[in-house]
Amino acid sequence: APRRWAPGPKIAVVYLAGDMIDGQSRYIPFIGLRLAGSRTISDALREAREDPSIKAVVFRIATNGGSTLASDVILREARLTAQAKPMVVSMASSAASGGYYVAASGAPIYANRSTLTGSIGVYYGKADLSGLLGKLGVGVELFRSSPRADAESFFRPFTDDERQELGRKVKQFYDLFVGRIAEGRGMSPARIDELGRGKVWLGVDAKRVGLVDHLGGLREAIAAAREAADLRDDAPIVELPDED
Repeated sequence: APRRWAPGPKIAVVYLAGDMIDGQSRYIPFIGLRLAGSRTISDALREAREDPSIKAVVFRIATNGGSTLASDVILREARLTAQAKPMVVSMASSAASGGYYVAASGAPIYANRSTLTGSIGVYYGKADLSGLLGKLGVGVELFRSSPRADAESFFRPFTDDERQELGRKVKQFYDLFVGRIAEGRGMSPARIDELGRGKVWLGVDAKRVGLVDHLGGLREAIAAAREAADLRDDAPIVELPDED
């Protein structure tokens, strides 16, 4: 409980929870699915950065990843926030793939011993229903405006040319992923590639190889942020983003 009524400096805890998508965050009831939108999380980080009463930020991440574009948008705001005021990243039970991507903002990273993290990698594919449709006697006639316009179609497999082009694009995304992590963690791309390639690490092992900085939960991360900003023990905590 606060010991005084007067407003004072605060700590913001910005939550990223659920699969990462473009646009606004959403919650789907009945199945209990939470989706973390890039616009919602970015706005929350920007609000914490621009509010003069907020002196430190804890970025709490609980996700298995998601959209590449959403990850890049959120990482940009996380980096700007870490450059503007003390920020600490706190990993929950999982902060993997895109979750690790946005964690590499240059701020110190806290993880639990059993946190699932890493998964630095990119995969892509599609379902091919042509075999099933053939058994059902369903034919498909395609009209396309360019040779690869229907490459994403579920009604046929990839051609050899499309597989080659897809491999090239996936490699481009992977190299971007590795480069962002290397920059944020101050490590060489070769070392990040060695730790990457889709491998998943427990928090205790991630600490050993340098993917995280400290072992600890949200409480330790808040204490570290409070110390970095030289705040009182009773400095109030605000939670972002605001949810209906």
